[in-house]
Amino acid sequence: MDRLLNSCEQLQHLELDNCDTGDEPVLKTNIPNSKISYLKLCSCLFEKVEFLCLPKLSELHYELSYSLNTPFSLGIVPCLEEVRLVCKMASYQSGYNLSELLHGTKEIHALTLDFEGEKVWMLPEGQKLHSLFQNLSKLFIHGIYAKFGLSWTITVLEAAPFIKTFGIKVCDHVCTEKNRRLYAKRINPWQKNNKLNSSRHLNLTRLEFGGFMAVKKHLQFVRAVMDYASSLETILLEDKDPCEYCDEVNSNRPILRQVPSFQKINASKK
Repeated sequence: MDRLLNSCEQLQHLELDNCDTGDEPVLKTNIPNSKISYLKLCSCLFEKVEFLCLPKLSELHYELSYSLNTPFSLGIVPCLEEVRLVCKMASYQSGYNLSELLHGTKEIHALTLDFEGEKVWMLPEGQKLHSLFQNLSKLFIHGIYAKFGLSWTITVLEAAPFIKTFGIKVCDHVCTEKNRRLYAKRINPWQKNNKLNSSRHLNLTRLEFGGFMAVKKHLQFVRAVMDYASSLETILLEDKDPCEYCDEVNSNRPILRQVPSFQKINASKK
């Protein structure tokens, strides 16, 4: 792989989809002269990826089906500013420490974590998350199973004092039940750590809520964020995305296709 990439001296944007390395379970990228700034790996069959040296990499998207071990490690990536991690983890897997996954990064400003409606694989780490999130300005937590509570996401937010944009997306798809043999039990290790610090002030100016419904749990969450973020200016409430797979599961029922809508609210000062 390094030979191929080294031969493409002007390459800046790279996407790998359903790739593997043959007999080598670990992909190592050590390209000191690389100009790659955007890298996306989707459903690749790597046991692990070691980003040893990618000096210009600024945006990393990593989407994997599952990984028994830590899926990647970061070496020399001084320009990395945006990371998106998408993972559907089985119940028998223990989860990941973000401080290990993102070790060595200091300039990440935008982070997206997507659990795809299964267990929450990000483990609570206390003060380590405060150090990791100190420069974040945007945080998105997507794929939250609909039956999980939401207040725990605010405790994650409290570890990032300078965040301006915070987004969550609730996942409630019938089609996910087809894989319950593999993903037998949904677990959220943060559910017991949902006590909010009433003395902490959030600097949010924008809240985005995907999969919003006018139910008590969702309304209480929005109100809690408003209470904690006095500088909040905009709240974006969006319906859940339509899903063709859910339509297939419900094929024996009348199908109502609905175009996603959203509500944009300017948060008024108290």
